[in-house]
Amino acid sequence: MGETIVTLQTEQQIGGITDALRTTIALGLPVLKGFLFALKGDRIERLGGYEKITLYDLSREYLEGTRDCGICFEYAVHDALSSRHLKIYPLVSTVIEDFCGLRSGAQSILFGAEKSGKWSLINTAQDLINEDSRVLSGGIGQPPKLLRLWNTLTRALNVEAAREELPPSINGLWKSDLFLGSPVDQRWVGATLKINKEQFVGSPGLRIGLYPALRHTDRPFLDASTNLVMCPLPYDGGFMEAFYASFFAVKAFLQSDAKTPSPVAVPYAHDRYFCQQLEARRGHSVLEVIRVMHPMGQPGLVAEGAVGTADREVSAVAPLPAIIG
Repeated sequence: MGETIVTLQTEQQIGGITDALRTTIALGLPVLKGFLFALKGDRIERLGGYEKITLYDLSREYLEGTRDCGICFEYAVHDALSSRHLKIYPLVSTVIEDFCGLRSGAQSILFGAEKSGKWSLINTAQDLINEDSRVLSGGIGQPPKLLRLWNTLTRALNVEAAREELPPSINGLWKSDLFLGSPVDQRWVGATLKINKEQFVGSPGLRIGLYPALRHTDRPFLDASTNLVMCPLPYDGGFMEAFYASFFAVKAFLQSDAKTPSPVAVPYAHDRYFCQQLEARRGHSVLEVIRVMHPMGQPGLVAEGAVGTADREVSAVAPLPAIIG
């Protein structure tokens, strides 16, 4: 399972969305910084250091294969469970008790962050699972031992042949973003997370589906079409959608050689205006552009943080939406 080897740049929502353009700027600028700090050290040195890299330089480097920043909604949920947030922890604990028979509270193992196959975000599993830990699938028979499956599950993220090594009762378990359960009872279930609840696809190994609630009246239920226990969370889904839009606008801008992408690639006026402002500054330092444009963003929307190693290299940018309701 290894040690922590990445830094996660977090953007924690602390205010509500009030203006589409200023929201795009407020969320897009941290994405730009995430792309910059994801560059490999030798490329940073060749270009003269972070302060010297222009938007044009960044577009060239990105096109040459720099790692994308990951969008980690799963980290937001994991963090809420780990900190026992009053709006999330009791809700998920009740769901796994009522639907899965796990009665000792909802602990979280962050598994989905390893889907790149190259890094592990936070070593949550080492302290929570042992040789007696088992994963429940809802089927009949003795639940498989999770620790013995761990290496196979990790390989299955990227190697299709490894997926065939898993027992049929837990087929698709490698799609889990989190394992939810109890280190007291040592029973765990695979959970998958989606921003859009219509995107869930069931698998025998998955038991829980987590998504931002659409209405305050949404309640957990068993979805017969996917056989997933659907658990709506009181997160600001509008913030998540805005972050996705900003992320893809920045990505399209870089892929367009630091120029405003076509209307097909970036169809919304506020996203295109943001790209136009970046294009007007394409010859300037990325960090200077971020500093200059920062006041243009919606004030008080996000607070920046970091999780992981102390160095500057960033492997993922994670939006942490406000918990509402």
